[in-house]
Amino acid sequence: LKSLVLLELQTDGSGLKHLHALHRLETLTLYGPSFTDAALAHLPEFDALHTLQLSTTQITDSGFADVARCQALQTLELRRNAHLDGTGLR
Repeated sequence: LKSLVLLELQTDGSGLKHLHALHRLETLTLYGPSFTDAALAHLPEFDALHTLQLSTTQITDSGFADVARCQALQTLELRRNAHLDGTGLR
């Protein structure tokens, strides 16, 4: 599996830890207000992840420390994430 889209799930995203076997995952899309910073905590486990799309989530700037640990990440797309002010992207 190289691409995974998770839409409007009833989870904070912490369940991503159960997907750690997807070592070849290259693109991950998280869409919906149920996703929080807990979803980002497990991203560094996806060694091949090069594209991350976050839309309409509850993710905050403090959660971006985990995104910075994603070694292969090349593209970050952010859309309508009301709890981001950009300080976590520095």
